[in-house]
Amino acid sequence: MRTWGSRRRAEQTAAVVKRYVDDRLPIRAVAAELGLSYGKVHALLVESATPRRPVGGRRTRSQPAPDAASSAQPTATRPTVSAAAGPAGAVRGVSAC
Repeated sequence: MRTWGSRRRAEQTAAVVKRYVDDRLPIRAVAAELGLSYGKVHALLVESATPRRPVGGRRTRSQPAPDAASSAQPTATRPTVSAAAGPAGAVRGVSAC
């Protein structure tokens, strides 16, 4: 029975979880630091039942959500076509004879 493979995997898992959870590094940074692929790091996190952090980084309470920030600013509106412009297809300044 080969135990070195499972021991190595357990050591890798512990190193990945420590850097991801304790050091709060993103998966790509953990992968680069340990010389592993993104997929390998992700698989080790899933296997160890480590919950993933939300996408988009940390946000404090004082920072509004991206949707709230964009809705607080006025948005430009498209001009509307009024009925006074004439019938559809008519060219302004040209009268039909």
